[in-house]
Amino acid sequence: MRSVSTAALVRLVRFVVPGPFVLALAHRPRQTPPELREALEDGVRAGTVTRIEPGPLDAEAAAALLADRPVSESRVPHAHEPAALREFAGQVCAAAEGNPLLLRLLVAADWRPGHWPDRPGTDIDGLLREAKPLIAELDALTPPAATAMAAAAVLGSPSARRTLPRSADWASSSRLALSALLCRTG
Repeated sequence: MRSVSTAALVRLVRFVVPGPFVLALAHRPRQTPPELREALEDGVRAGTVTRIEPGPLDAEAAAALLADRPVSESRVPHAHEPAALREFAGQVCAAAEGNPLLLRLLVAADWRPGHWPDRPGTDIDGLLREAKPLIAELDALTPPAATAMAAAAVLGSPSARRTLPRSADWASSSRLALSALLCRTG
């Protein structure tokens, strides 16, 4: 994040503005500049900032997410049939444990219930294309962090991310899930 943007956000969070004001900010705490993180924490303590942490997707939200994809690009079987889409969405949502990123990865991999949990899908190239930004993040990990992620992935399933400390952000969970998926393809 550029320092000018950070300074502007810090001012907006720290100073009371006249009238109602809503600022929606999505961020990864460990990648957020310290001064912004501190301003947000101060705002939470003062009651001027409300933190909303997203929960896992449910089957209905997964179906809505999948329905928004153009049918021509969709890897979802029978995407044009609402009942089939809801059934598939429920299955893939359960496999992804409600994680929207993992859901996208599984759909890109052409996920099928009969292959799970042994394989993420039949299209490993699709999985890797969708995972390119996460792979870049994994490549940027320090050696100790990479070792910790590799060890966690060996635990065997995306549910292993529950073993991460509570302070780990969602990105760490996503990297672990990706590591576990990639381990299954090898």
